[in-house]
Amino acid sequence: MSDFRVRIENLPKVAAAITALPEDVEHARRSALNSVGFMLRGHVRNHVEYGGTGWAPMAEMTKGFKKKRGSNKWSKRSNAFSPYFYLGKFARYRLSQDGQAVLVFFGKSRKGQVGTRDPWLNAVAWSAENGRMVQVTRKMRRAIANTVLGPSGKPKRNAVMGQNYFALRKETSTIRVPARPIFKPVYKKNQNKIDDIFAPKFFASLQRQQDKRK
Repeated sequence: MSDFRVRIENLPKVAAAITALPEDVEHARRSALNSVGFMLRGHVRNHVEYGGTGWAPMAEMTKGFKKKRGSNKWSKRSNAFSPYFYLGKFARYRLSQDGQAVLVFFGKSRKGQVGTRDPWLNAVAWSAENGRMVQVTRKMRRAIANTVLGPSGKPKRNAVMGQNYFALRKETSTIRVPARPIFKPVYKKNQNKIDDIFAPKFFASLQRQQDKRK
């Protein structure tokens, strides 16, 4: 699970009214679903930025270091409570083409634009949701050993293994990354609230549309 959908037919408080109301329903439906999407996007962002619910604790190395994708240089991690902190700003939502559902996911977009999925972010989210086993390579082994280097590129003074630098044992051939679910717990926590959030937004928008016709 690397995203989730909220479909309108599963919201019983408004399902019956949808077939009984005039053409203003579509506008009201889209408006209310956007409100739901905005709310859920915020919950997903908070979840990943503040360390999730019931997540496995981070390894000591992960707490202390971070490395940009495509770079061999390590820097001090400032957000030591969440290994997926960076994902938060990429939380997005958009309506389905038929306007019957809202999709929450990780992607990219500029302000005012509709969010689109990003393949790399989606792969990270899938990995977080399910966990994975990583095969240790020579390149990875060298990269981790480079945590002993300071900003100048020279070995740190007073380097202490397991505190301010790390290295893999020779016998270590795989690294297990535990599952840290994102979408499942967020959806489970909020699924019973969605109908209560959607219904008043829907009827308020519908009323505004009908008032304009008076």
